[in-house]
Amino acid sequence: MSVTALRKFLDENDGTVHSFCPYRVCPLGAHVDHQLGLVTGFALDRGTSFDFVATDDGSIEVYSENFDGAAVGHVDNEYEREYTWADFIFGAVKTLQKSYTIKKGLRGIVSGSLLGGGLSSSASVILTYLKAFASINGIRLTSPELIKLAIDEERNCIGVNVGKLDQSCEVYCKEKHLLYLDTKTDSTRLIPVPDNMPDFEIAVIFSGMERKLAGSAYNMRVDECKAASYALKDFAHMEYGKFSESFLRDVPAGIYAQYKDRLSPNWAKRAEHYFSETERVKKGIKAFESGDLVSFGKLIFESGRS
Repeated sequence: MSVTALRKFLDENDGTVHSFCPYRVCPLGAHVDHQLGLVTGFALDRGTSFDFVATDDGSIEVYSENFDGAAVGHVDNEYEREYTWADFIFGAVKTLQKSYTIKKGLRGIVSGSLLGGGLSSSASVILTYLKAFASINGIRLTSPELIKLAIDEERNCIGVNVGKLDQSCEVYCKEKHLLYLDTKTDSTRLIPVPDNMPDFEIAVIFSGMERKLAGSAYNMRVDECKAASYALKDFAHMEYGKFSESFLRDVPAGIYAQYKDRLSPNWAKRAEHYFSETERVKKGIKAFESGDLVSFGKLIFESGRS
């Protein structure tokens, strides 16, 4: 079926499911979630839209309004990463199959309202596909489970060692509220925009530079953070356990202050961002709750420079 014919079919079919998952912005707390830090986020009114119908025979046929080609296959096919946008679809099936039986496939058209990166579009599309395959196969996922599955897919199918900021924002955020999330305890708080807060809008500016996390130095920077945590623990004679299970959140701020000058330059930069960003998030929450948009904005600029 051509994409034009499929669009006509979906528009005329009463059984078509129309789903949407937002993108997000992170005013404070960027690049600390993978170290179990404190983060904040707003969901946007832009995101991933997916119109689809179930297929009883398990076949998959999906087209994108943003990218060429099609994702064609079957839920029983062996998953092999192809480094195309179709990886997100078949990765969703593979991830769900670790815990559930997937018999039904789907046929649909996906589109993204903003491209260029930086808004967690990968998490948005992953959540979209996970929810789609779960719904047509009669699987009810809790919000924490959905977030966990999305992280699993991004790490093990797409190859990016993400934290939980993106997925959590896109699942928990609420209009006219700021999400405050502790990524270690998974505690969440939705902070309403105070009545005394000056009017503001969220501006998303495309710099002209495109990138993908899977092709960036993101994974290396995650490892540099872990290396910093490992070294600081060793300097302080703390138990440090497995490298994969070591995070800067494990290191008390006083230990960092005492031993930070012994870190290598790159490790020091990563640690400095983590500990300074933690303080910015705490100050930012107080500023937002009090309606102090100016102070909140200054902290955002400091975060960006860091």
